[in-house]
Amino acid sequence: MADTVYLYLPKLQPGSFQQFRNVVPVNGEWDVTALRTKSFMDTIPGHEQQLEFCQKVNTGDELDFVFAVRNGSGYTPGCKVYYWNGRLLVDETSILNLYATYTDPDSVVWDYYRVNIDTSAYPDGVYNVTIYAEDTESNNVVWISEPIWVKSAHKDTAVIGYSNDKNDFDVIFSALPENFYFVLRVDGGWESNGFAPKAKDTIFMDEFYNSRLLDSVPYEVKTFTFGRSEGVPNWQAGIINRILACNITYIDGVRYVKADGAKLERNGTDLYPMAGWRIELMEYNTYSSQYKQIPKIIGHGVVAIGHETAVVLTAETE
Repeated sequence: MADTVYLYLPKLQPGSFQQFRNVVPVNGEWDVTALRTKSFMDTIPGHEQQLEFCQKVNTGDELDFVFAVRNGSGYTPGCKVYYWNGRLLVDETSILNLYATYTDPDSVVWDYYRVNIDTSAYPDGVYNVTIYAEDTESNNVVWISEPIWVKSAHKDTAVIGYSNDKNDFDVIFSALPENFYFVLRVDGGWESNGFAPKAKDTIFMDEFYNSRLLDSVPYEVKTFTFGRSEGVPNWQAGIINRILACNITYIDGVRYVKADGAKLERNGTDLYPMAGWRIELMEYNTYSSQYKQIPKIIGHGVVAIGHETAVVLTAETE
């Protein structure tokens, strides 16, 4: 029989965590250096190249995590941030009760919480975030993040902001603040040779195969590569894949959607545990017209735009 789950972190988090159960604190703190045995760096198969990877965060970036605690379990949630050497940096007190619940198919009720971490005052360094639920001295549940590297500015990175207009992916988005976005900073950027101008055309063809263009909506497809030459681990590729399933996704402030049929494509080599990932994206708005409504032609050389008229500057050819 599976162990009862008391603390749950949805996989849509902007980071990866490993769970540890029945954790006993040492002098009131979690011994993260002893617990840290399930991270990416600790689980690379011995026959593959051994690598290190840290999630990148610029000083001032905010980290938001959402988690759920089993209702009536008696567990008290909390969050602490530790230096990589195991020393406590800050005991986060910004655990926010979202006052939202979800009843799963097994009739278990979950209470949702949010933690917001502002890194503005964090010294440059590598950290572990711990999200935990305390019950007794020997029955605590602790989730430990992959290493997070805070630095004043990480070069060649992009910021993904994402949300969803309905509750999905085990996240109650409706309980989060208006205009809330999870934020994940990733290595990578746009490929110069990944630009493809396209158009959706409607063409009329008569019985003599004479053709006429009835309508055309131009748009652009661009290719984004996640990971620089060294790539990213599978756990981050998995998060990116889930992010792109959300219907509100921004990259560096511009909203994008997946191109029709697009999926993440791996660019890696054997026995190397990280890879780059490419995908075709489209801007949410094609910007094919600067007007919010299509101008209606009312006469030669004149168009109507709302309540205004304007002279057409392009000449008509015979």
